[in-house]
Amino acid sequence: MEIREISFFNEFRCIEGQCSETCCKGWLIPLYPEDVSRYRQEKNILGLKLLIARAGVGRPAINRANGSCPFLNKQGMCSLQLKKGHEFIPEVCRTYPRFYRNYQRFEERHIDLSCIAATRIFLKNWKMAEMIKYDADPVADFTYTNDDFKYLESLYGAKLCIIDELKKVDSFDALKKVCDALIAYSSDAQNAFILGETDFFDNNAFGGYLSVYERGPDKHPAFPFSVTDYSFLLEDTCLYNSKLLLANKTLYDLCMLYYEKYRNEMTYEKIWRDMYGEFMRKYDDLATHFAGYIAYYLHQYFLKCFEDYSFLKNMRIGVMHMNMVFVLSVLLEKDEGRFDTENVARVFSVYNRRAYFNAGIPEDMYEVWNKR
Repeated sequence: MEIREISFFNEFRCIEGQCSETCCKGWLIPLYPEDVSRYRQEKNILGLKLLIARAGVGRPAINRANGSCPFLNKQGMCSLQLKKGHEFIPEVCRTYPRFYRNYQRFEERHIDLSCIAATRIFLKNWKMAEMIKYDADPVADFTYTNDDFKYLESLYGAKLCIIDELKKVDSFDALKKVCDALIAYSSDAQNAFILGETDFFDNNAFGGYLSVYERGPDKHPAFPFSVTDYSFLLEDTCLYNSKLLLANKTLYDLCMLYYEKYRNEMTYEKIWRDMYGEFMRKYDDLATHFAGYIAYYLHQYFLKCFEDYSFLKNMRIGVMHMNMVFVLSVLLEKDEGRFDTENVARVFSVYNRRAYFNAGIPEDMYEVWNKR
């Protein structure tokens, strides 16, 4: 099969005990049948530990409580890997944060930003990145029902064209314009397909929207949101709950900046505008990272439209994710008085660990958009 692999895919190296946001905490680790079979063969103390670790109802898994994995040692290392080698640990742990999706005609391969080491690589390389093509056996199974592969290639081409425009973003003003144009473009695509005009992506380049699109005075901006919208996103979604402290302390602390320190200030639109306006002025050069975040979302999730044709919904969710990492970044900078690329990586990775692995969060976010 043809493989389409992001050009920095093989640069990832786990930083092991040096990691400030270990992937051995905060996750339920699913086990595949091959993992279970391998662990059942173990005897003595290790066999007993493995049996206890995967005990419970439902699909076999480790770390059901989402705290620290029982095999994470005090040095931040996996005791299973140290004792039995890399091939012994669960398949999910062996492949993470590598991401594979099979579209039958080709398989895409990326790295996921829920890992802080992967996020650092992405931020450093995404503007120069290309999709490398070669032939190999796929890793993932084909799970789609659609077989309109001409449409798939049109969708894929549109995705790359949008990412090319995102690579040109060098300021927050440019990012605002791109976000508004993204929503307009996906809205027009949605309407076109409803009318049976399925060649929309072949006939309409995204770059044209950037040159002519003007958001009307009656429309809410796609970025940044109003203080009311951000309050809905932080309070009316399941991003935050009482168990977050155990599973993802860094994200919990970021949420607490809102709930315990800046919530009252953020009831006033002018104060919020001053807050994000100052952030944008001080860190305008970091706008490219937030543009990169949208590019990451497109790389990973835009081709969901191959199955559901929900262009507008999927694009809105991507833009809302970017708004969420933006507001958390503004609050972190407000609290610490500084912000840099390492802070960006920190916010992106801890947010993604929660928001992209909880199916209820995107649906909650979409409901917030519909209230605007």
